[in-house]
Amino acid sequence: MKRMGWLLAVGVVLTAMGTADAAVLCTKKTGAVVIRDACKKKERAMNLADFGASGPQGAPGATGPGVFVVDANGALVGPVVDELNIFTSPLMARVVRKLGNDVVSIPVDPAAGFPETASPPPVFFANAGCSGQSYVLPPPIPTFALAFTTIIHGGVAYYGVSSGASHTFASVLAFFVPPASCTGGGGTVVGADACCLPSVSSGTLSPGGSFNLATLNLVAPFHAVAP
Repeated sequence: MKRMGWLLAVGVVLTAMGTADAAVLCTKKTGAVVIRDACKKKERAMNLADFGASGPQGAPGATGPGVFVVDANGALVGPVVDELNIFTSPLMARVVRKLGNDVVSIPVDPAAGFPETASPPPVFFANAGCSGQSYVLPPPIPTFALAFTTIIHGGVAYYGVSSGASHTFASVLAFFVPPASCTGGGGTVVGADACCLPSVSSGTLSPGGSFNLATLNLVAPFHAVAP
């Protein structure tokens, strides 16, 4: 009975550990088990493997509270944050997700998946040939926003990663420029309809980031799920 009572006590402790960060189980000389950030000198850290081998990975749990967007295969696209759609075009639902190391808000469409921005502004670059650090026009959102808003063109998401400040640029990537017009103006054709133009100037810009959305391997159509 003492053994059973002790195991039950440990079970209660393990349950409590679910709410503790970086907690460990420590055994005192008396046999009592306590939770600490680190065991004291006269205490011994308890190895949970002493209670037997770990079991197999359990099945995924139910979706938590909130509305999420998933792709055609059920892969997570991101949680819905509709409130941000009033600040940037296109005016549609947006989700928050991580692109590389950046947390961004990105528009989603049931049929198209990630819709192309109708009139994307140009992207500026510190070096010639549309290379080096990129810059974008400061997005019209509050500085306290928790995620960077994006524009999408050619399957690539572009976004500002900080507030606007004065920056010098040497080239500009413009979109929806016919190839003949691009080369005729001294530019270099990029992709199907983009043009890299030499242009040395400065202005109020935000350091930018970009991400190829195809690398996420998400498949349209998208749809929403909720608990």
